[in-house]
Amino acid sequence: MLITFKTIWMEFAAYNLRRLRKQLKLTQEEMADTLGIKRSTYARYEKDITVPNEVLQTWHEVHKTPFAEFSKPIPAGISNISNSIEPKEVVFVRENDMLIMEVPLVSQYAYAGYLAGFGDQEFIDDLPRIPWVVDREHKGNYFSFEVRNDSMYDGSFNSYAEGDRVLGREILPHHWQNKLHIEKWDFIVVHKRDGILLKKIAEHDPTTGKLRLHSLNPMYEDIWVNTDDLAQIFNVVQVWRKK
Repeated sequence: MLITFKTIWMEFAAYNLRRLRKQLKLTQEEMADTLGIKRSTYARYEKDITVPNEVLQTWHEVHKTPFAEFSKPIPAGISNISNSIEPKEVVFVRENDMLIMEVPLVSQYAYAGYLAGFGDQEFIDDLPRIPWVVDREHKGNYFSFEVRNDSMYDGSFNSYAEGDRVLGREILPHHWQNKLHIEKWDFIVVHKRDGILLKKIAEHDPTTGKLRLHSLNPMYEDIWVNTDDLAQIFNVVQVWRKK
């Protein structure tokens, strides 16, 4: 008999799916294979996306997992995993007089995979790392992103051409309630539906969570987004230009 799951458990879905998969010592790809679905599809389920009943039924039958395990509340002191990966130490290397920070790179061809797998440390570990010369050992969560289109290119020195690479420092979600320093930085915004966007933030209203994203290229109109629809926000702290 197919069990019908009520929406009350969905608040804890991402936490529990990841917890149960780790207990079984399976990667996302291996778990997806046991369920007969694509890895990218399964990865979305670990980020609070509604899970079809038949998928949970298959999990229950294949792995003998009691249905009650899917609805366990998140323990006190542990936040859900859907907003960000757990911070991981950046690798620092000294070469001659230079300090180099090795940071995972999300190429323009890996955008879709990153959107599906940013909450999975295994996916992050598989990303290539590229070097950035820094003045000191920085703390925080850093990622490199390759610029995908010309929305932030207007021919000026401070614009971004396709193929350029930017170093982003993550702004953790609890800081989004404060006024972002929109005059000081450009931003990488990871939208849950629209993907990775490199933009300026023209307006930020912390009371409503609304952001107006602005492109340097006049061919692109400004867009409004809500922070509830965002997975991550990064400051652009360095740029490597292709040309």
